[in-house]
Amino acid sequence: MRVSLISIFAAAIVWLLPGLAMANPVCVKNDRANLRAGPGTNFKVTWTVGKYMPFWQTGGKGQWLKVRDLDGEEHWVLASMVSSRLNCVVVKSKYANLRRSPAGNAPLAEIPYADRYTPFKKLERRDAWLRVEDDYRQVYWVADANFWWPVKRVSVGF
Repeated sequence: MRVSLISIFAAAIVWLLPGLAMANPVCVKNDRANLRAGPGTNFKVTWTVGKYMPFWQTGGKGQWLKVRDLDGEEHWVLASMVSSRLNCVVVKSKYANLRRSPAGNAPLAEIPYADRYTPFKKLERRDAWLRVEDDYRQVYWVADANFWWPVKRVSVGF
């Protein structure tokens, strides 16, 4: 039996599409959002996060979205607290140096570093540097290797 390249590709697309449709990047748009263990206010708060915290949306129920964080843990958040229109990142390393320009030898900003789990709005990329904004509208340059953000990556190999 001979299998064509087109039929293999079609089967891969059909297999991948349901997972892609469910995993959407979202960011917290309010100043704070309570994440919960289940889809409702009667469930325990698992984490309170600030504006611009990014997540993968992996499901939903009613007004609630199921989201996955940078550590792979799942939570529930009220849909009105997040947006898919924002472009956000979060510090994944122990800390990240905040610089005034996009270079490793550039002077540090007035606030010199951000701790793990500090979220930012992504403004611009320049080579391996991201220009980001915090929730106080302060702008910094940070090496992109310090960040996690939900990005759809699809690879199909034959």
